[in-house]
Amino acid sequence: MAITFSGGGGRVSLVTIAANGSMTLAGSTAALGPIANAPYWCIQCGDLIGVGTHNGLYVFDSALNAYATPPAGSASISTTPQADSAGKYWFYGADDGYVYEAQVAAGQPVMIYPNRYGPMAQFGSSVQVGDCKNNTWICAYLGALDTNAYLIPMDSRDSVLMACITVASPNCSAGTNPRLWTHVEVGVAASPRTVHIQGWSYYSP
Repeated sequence: MAITFSGGGGRVSLVTIAANGSMTLAGSTAALGPIANAPYWCIQCGDLIGVGTHNGLYVFDSALNAYATPPAGSASISTTPQADSAGKYWFYGADDGYVYEAQVAAGQPVMIYPNRYGPMAQFGSSVQVGDCKNNTWICAYLGALDTNAYLIPMDSRDSVLMACITVASPNCSAGTNPRLWTHVEVGVAASPRTVHIQGWSYYSP
C-alpha cells in the first residue's frame, strides 16, 4: 500500500499489511513538498505510483525510485492523478483550473506536458480517465468546487519522441550522438490512424 503524508515536507511511504492487520514500513521518499491528496498506484502500467504535490506531479516505481519528476514551474496539485493503461500519459486537475496531460517515458527523467485543458474551475475531485465515444477516444471526467462536472473528450494524442544512435544503453544518455526529436499528433475525430508531424530535428548535443 502507498500512503502520502502532508507533514514532514510531504512524503510517500510504502507499507506491507500482514494477515493480522499489522503494518510494516517498506520504504519512504525524501520530502517532495506539500501533498493534499492520496497517491495513485497504476498496477496495469508496470507498478508506477503518481503523487500530486504543490510542486507538481512525481512518478515513482514500486520501490519508490524516481521514475519521472515535474519540470520547474509546474502548477500546484491538490487532487489525485490518474494514468492511462500504459502509464505513458498521466492526467490531473491542477489548482490553476486546468487539467494537465503529462507524458512520462522511460529514460526521460523530466516529464513534459503535451496538452492542458481549460481553464475551468478549482477542482474538488480527482480526475477519472476512461474510454468514450464507442471506445475510440479517451475521456477525462472530474468535478469542481463550482458544483459543475466536467467531461473532456480527447480524440487525438500529442507525443514527443526521442531516439539516439548508440551501441550501449537504449536510453539517450549524456554524450550519445546523434539524436532525433519529433513531435507528433496521432488521431483526429473519426480518423484515429491519422498522423500529423508537428516538428522534428536531427542534432548532436
